[in-house]
Amino acid sequence: MAQHCLGGKAERSAWQKMKYFDRFSTYHFFSLILLSAAWTLAGVLAAAPAQAQCTPVSPCGELTDLGTLGGDRSSAAGINADGTVVVGGATNANGFAHAFRWEGGAMTDFGTLLGGDWSEATAVNADGTVVVGGARNANGFTRAFRWEGGAMTDLGTLGGAWSSAAGVNADGSVVVGGLQTQMALRMPFVGKAAP
Repeated sequence: MAQHCLGGKAERSAWQKMKYFDRFSTYHFFSLILLSAAWTLAGVLAAAPAQAQCTPVSPCGELTDLGTLGGDRSSAAGINADGTVVVGGATNANGFAHAFRWEGGAMTDFGTLLGGDWSEATAVNADGTVVVGGARNANGFTRAFRWEGGAMTDLGTLGGAWSSAAGVNADGSVVVGGLQTQMALRMPFVGKAAP
């Protein structure tokens, strides 16, 4: 009669042997997939025509310094469909980060909501006319905003302390993001612009 014990020198049970085999088989299965993918990639690269090497001395494209709002930092977060409008956040001369919209070499400072000290744009619609993001208000709470035609609008919350917009659809009529509810839950939101 065979003994079945874990960790001993006794014969392994059929279940233990199968468990070992499954792990072994899975490992080899994925190894074969990776090896196959590597060989396929190698074949594609070998067959591809040689392309110019991009270096700082011989660039393949063009980088544009968007600048700042008078401070020492900036960061881009979104770009419109044809690449002519960029949005993000940049520090001003006082060191506060503000949302910006860059177009044609000019950076527009969005300021903040209701006397806050921080804002950042996260997305822009297809034609570059609607920008969304988050901005701190005078009470120190971050609120989702929607900017259009030079005006930043607070999108509010669902009873919680904060909200922030993360994306906008192509025509600028629908905004998505995250917020805190009245019950202090973190939830995603979808908001539609008033007609």
